[in-house]
Amino acid sequence: RPRRIQVPRMTSRSSQNLPPIGVDADDLRLPIKDALRTAAELRFEAVEFSTVTGELAPAKLSDSGRRHLSRYVAGLGLDLSALVADMPGVSLTDARRTDERVAVTCRIIEMARQLGVPTVTASVGALTHPETKEASPLALDALRRIGEVADACGVTYAIRPSHDTADRLAGVLEAVRC
Repeated sequence: RPRRIQVPRMTSRSSQNLPPIGVDADDLRLPIKDALRTAAELRFEAVEFSTVTGELAPAKLSDSGRRHLSRYVAGLGLDLSALVADMPGVSLTDARRTDERVAVTCRIIEMARQLGVPTVTASVGALTHPETKEASPLALDALRRIGEVADACGVTYAIRPSHDTADRLAGVLEAVRC
């Protein structure tokens, strides 16, 4: 059983009209229930966690399990601010695995809707060609498909691209919105 962490009492952030501070539960490096309990003991107000693999993956978390998780998080006084849909090594430009990536991400977005979580985040790799600077057709198609599901579910899909400049990202966003 993990040790209890002693935290000095302070005025709550919400009573001071300050924005909530959250933590990625995975960064606490504990089993999920212990991580959530520790986040509450440390007086974080919101949490996010990975949902691609493990006990919190959509395929492993039943409807009943989702309801239990939602009640457990709320009972600790935490908000579930985001689900993380990172798939290390699988970018949106990987022709062999793009369909899998889109399917997994869409299942996570649907689970976020069920849990009342407003945002799904994901590292997506580079979205443009390094030499031509053009948006990848594979990435554009994947973002459109994911975006349609996110829109239908009322969930924001927040991406963390790598190796793309602001100008390149602006081009990608323009192309996705066409």
